[in-house]
Amino acid sequence: YSTILNHNSLESSLAFLLANRLQSPAMMISTQLQSIILDTLQRDAQARRYLRADIMAVRDRDPACNCLPDVFLYFKGFHALQSQRVAHNLWNRGKHVLAHYLQSQVSQVFQIDIHPNATMQSGIMLDHGTGIVIGSTASVGHNCSILHHVTLGGSGKKGVTRHPRVEDGVLLGAGATVLGPVTLGEGSQVGAGTL
Repeated sequence: YSTILNHNSLESSLAFLLANRLQSPAMMISTQLQSIILDTLQRDAQARRYLRADIMAVRDRDPACNCLPDVFLYFKGFHALQSQRVAHNLWNRGKHVLAHYLQSQVSQVFQIDIHPNATMQSGIMLDHGTGIVIGSTASVGHNCSILHHVTLGGSGKKGVTRHPRVEDGVLLGAGATVLGPVTLGEGSQVGAGTL
């Protein structure tokens, strides 16, 4: 009840859910975090649209998904992605420390590490999610599916785009590792365990 029915919008419900999952009593309590998340979602019309596209992507592409409330309440890949969207907005507004706080909490709680500067388009499904790492200059296109233990890693160079560019409709199989500033073309499928 407190997570869904007690809220007047999807964004309010999401802010409550994420804040309670990502709080840290020593750093930031849930009410503070909830306020930050909700404020960010209310400011960012694109994040609101992408939230809806992401939840539908999971429903449409994940055969284990039985209903939308399951995605919203329990799928940690979905939670991590929505948290990154908030962190990305904060990052773009120059609030880097707060964005890094969210990244750190997401990494600890969900075992998914997506840099706040990474560009994530809409309709993305992070299936299972555990072990996904997406670097700071990476970009992921619309309607992509990324399975567990995928790495979009960097080349180690400074001051340049050093992470992969994933175009629309790409499927990255479990354990795939893509390093450096390469482009995965539209509709590509990268097999499990591929380097």
